[in-house]
Amino acid sequence: MRGTSLIEAVVYIAILTVLAAMAVNTLLLINASLAELRATRALNSAAAVAVERMVRVIRDGETASVVGGTLTVTWPDGATYAFAEGAGDVLQLTAGGSTLDLTPQRVKVTGLSFATIDAGTSDGVKIVLTLEASSGRATKTQSFYATVVLRNSYAQ
Repeated sequence: MRGTSLIEAVVYIAILTVLAAMAVNTLLLINASLAELRATRALNSAAAVAVERMVRVIRDGETASVVGGTLTVTWPDGATYAFAEGAGDVLQLTAGGSTLDLTPQRVKVTGLSFATIDAGTSDGVKIVLTLEASSGRATKTQSFYATVVLRNSYAQ
């Protein structure tokens, strides 16, 4: 007898079908993981830039006040800087009449709060920034925290 029987052919096709299904499932999982990784990277990158910029500006400040969700920092030279959630769910820095977006459009600000801290001899600001990033079907949301002491607020 030469060739293969019908039963052997059906078994081979069934085995190949199972292997193909496993390969497709693996590719779909890799794609989903990649989308989640991209969302996480966008989230962490945006948070690092935004929080670092806020910390630098606040640290060099002399006074800080929070009114209606907007943090205003005044430097010893009289310059003022304001941080607030702007249109389009981005974090904005306003200084000298110009406004700068600190987060990219693809990353949404879903929460932003500031609290001033009076430690008696110095002042500080607590920052809570919640961001959301999407890539494909993956959406990631994370909160980032920072506490900053105003260097120029130390009691003399």
